[in-house]
Amino acid sequence: MSKILILFCVFMLLSNCSIQKSKESNLKIQVTIIGKLNSDKFKGQEGSFYSVKIELTNNTDSVIRFWTMTCSWQGNWISNTKGIYFCNVVCDHNVPYVRQIEPGKNIIYIGIICVDEAVKPTKESGIKLGCILIKEKEVLELLNFRKVLSNKMDEQKDIIWSDAFKIN
Repeated sequence: MSKILILFCVFMLLSNCSIQKSKESNLKIQVTIIGKLNSDKFKGQEGSFYSVKIELTNNTDSVIRFWTMTCSWQGNWISNTKGIYFCNVVCDHNVPYVRQIEPGKNIIYIGIICVDEAVKPTKESGIKLGCILIKEKEVLELLNFRKVLSNKMDEQKDIIWSDAFKIN
């Protein structure tokens, strides 16, 4: 009887040991600065403009589905640094829709970020972009998309942050 009790205790101890899981997020975001753009093309706006490539990689064995806009996908994105924001592109048909990333695959966004002149002293520090993830089942009607996005932004909830990058 005591052997069974000892084996049971050993089993319980081993089952409670934590197995170190990968610290990698289910969705990895990598930002690459493609290059500085000529600010003459952004009349009426001040600052420096950079073309960026944003790669979202699904590190799970399941499909990830999330809501974004067809054109102004930048609305789901924020920066950890004040004075850094996305320039939106005007389009004719901008509606919420569900985007998906297959397991082990990625999607790429090409965008333009603006850096206010006041941010110059922090350009060498690590900048991060965050994607506010709105899961497929969180929006029941298309009209609710903006409200869900706004609430998550206000609460700083469900934000997946990129690795830090620098602007030279």
